[in-house]
Amino acid sequence: MSPALPKLSVTAPDQATRIDTILAHVLDAAAIGMLVCDMNGVVKYANTAVKTMLGDIARPNLGTALADLVHDDDGAAVFLQIQRLLRGEAASYRGEHQFRHDDGSSLWVLVAASVLHADPNDGGPCVIIQITSIDRQKAAEAALAFSESRLNFALESARQGVWDHDIRTDTMFYSRMWRVMRGIPPDEDVDGDQAKWLSRIHPDDVQYVLDNVARQDRGDDDFDALEYRERKRDGSYVWILSRGKPVEWDEAGNAVRTLGTDTDITQLKTVELELAAEKERLRITLESIADGMISTDAGGHVVFMNPAAEVLTGFSSQKAMGRPVRDVFPLFDGESGERQRCPVSQCLETGQVAFLDGDLVLVGPNGIERDIRCTASPVKMATHALAGVVL
Repeated sequence: MSPALPKLSVTAPDQATRIDTILAHVLDAAAIGMLVCDMNGVVKYANTAVKTMLGDIARPNLGTALADLVHDDDGAAVFLQIQRLLRGEAASYRGEHQFRHDDGSSLWVLVAASVLHADPNDGGPCVIIQITSIDRQKAAEAALAFSESRLNFALESARQGVWDHDIRTDTMFYSRMWRVMRGIPPDEDVDGDQAKWLSRIHPDDVQYVLDNVARQDRGDDDFDALEYRERKRDGSYVWILSRGKPVEWDEAGNAVRTLGTDTDITQLKTVELELAAEKERLRITLESIADGMISTDAGGHVVFMNPAAEVLTGFSSQKAMGRPVRDVFPLFDGESGERQRCPVSQCLETGQVAFLDGDLVLVGPNGIERDIRCTASPVKMATHALAGVVL
């Protein structure tokens, strides 16, 4: 039975009755769930849409209370809001809550409630509640939240800081890990102003960043990533590898939003710099020793010659590079003048050190002869595979 509605200003009782009947049918046919409760929270009316959503749990005139329809997790919240309506502290209420289905499952609904102040002769004031199912929306939100949580967890585990640059408003978003790698508290707001960002970049890297950050925003195909040093809160510097590309464009095809990640590569850079320094020390050492040294690959081709070897062979490093070592280091017997086998070939075949200390002559391209002795030693990798030879 529909609730009593306010009296209509009509003179014909039959017409009023007919309108009441039409309104009752409209309410019952509405796609939105309609509930009417008295001031004690007892359900007096539930249209078909409510019964479709909740099942037979909504039983008007059988003492069913609104609290019986609300899930236990939301019962207190809904009750408090309805009480505010009844006390006149609010004209209406709107919120998202879980209602209970007759089969015991829960259903997310959008609740809109207000008090209808009817004449006492028509039953007095009552609470009108509209409910709309948002269960699918909530399921989609939960799935999206789970997906985002999984992505954020993966990025956090990989220590990837995420940034988002809105070029239209020149505003920046920074993730928690982005802050952590810079020593900034995770919940602290960070001003994305470019001048303030540049003030934290190492002075030696500022110009490089200025020359390339616009290329990153444009998404240039021939640009890979930015590598620069940024000052942390404790005053030390962290090496940043920043990768990003546009994800939104305007009607003219201009990038308006760029998304990317920052990675802390300080440890890699430290190792890289240490290796570079070690390589430089080794180069200086090899160039300083008086003995000639030639290094080859596993195929016996020259990959390195020190200055002493250039003098002894008569070949410059540039001309010798990539050539078979036997062409650069031709050996002859001092008595017979016969061409001798290159010790590098012997070393490559046996994997053992080859030492030559007889009457050997090295003849350079200019015809100069030098009496020499030489040792060819194998260079092996950690897997014991032969990588080359040092002569």
